[in-house]
Amino acid sequence: MFRKTRLVLIGAAGATLLALLAAHAPPARALVLRRVVEAARSSLGIELHAESLSYNLLTLSTELRGIRLATSKTPDAPFAAADALAISFAARTLIGYVVSGFSRTDISVTRLSIASPRIQIQREADGSDNLPRVSSGASSAGFVLPPIRVDDLDFSFQQPATSVAMRGAAVELTTPEAGHLAATIKAQHGVTMTAGNRTVDFDAFAATVNLDDDRLDLHELTASRRDAELRARGAI
Repeated sequence: MFRKTRLVLIGAAGATLLALLAAHAPPARALVLRRVVEAARSSLGIELHAESLSYNLLTLSTELRGIRLATSKTPDAPFAAADALAISFAARTLIGYVVSGFSRTDISVTRLSIASPRIQIQREADGSDNLPRVSSGASSAGFVLPPIRVDDLDFSFQQPATSVAMRGAAVELTTPEAGHLAATIKAQHGVTMTAGNRTVDFDAFAATVNLDDDRLDLHELTASRRDAELRARGAI
């Protein structure tokens, strides 16, 4: 009896190992990536492109490489990109995703790192832009992230006759609750602002912003150079 039980346990362990190996095989990773892309499009209205996906089910970690993010309305104008994105999830995220995808899942992230992130916002003369819009009724998914610090963010904002660009910015992000984002931004190498035919380079730049659903509050912005200083507050 003991021998039979041991054989059953060995067989179950072998089957589990084979299942894990199959789940990590290239065809399985490609299938998972397709499902993630489809879920992002249907639930969030985001077109996700990634060159590759790797993951480890034992550690609940995953890595995407060669990432571009755009909205379904402006697929040819990505609002974000990165060389790589590594994420570790809480166990409840995996369980909820397997059952229902993103549509009913609270996505709980325990660790996140980004390599060479880039954000490019484009605003047209009619007020439209390339940023995603996620209504509360479109999806009940909630993203809660741990505090994040990024030290090499490239950022650009462009609209008719006006643009802002910074390279290598230091950014600290927190999400106190789903749908809310707080950020502190400091330019490491200054900022270039263009208005019409005039271009101004600032040596220092800092901003504190809050994003609540589709409202962006600019609590404090300061930009300075040797002969001038700019301060601003507002909301979009």
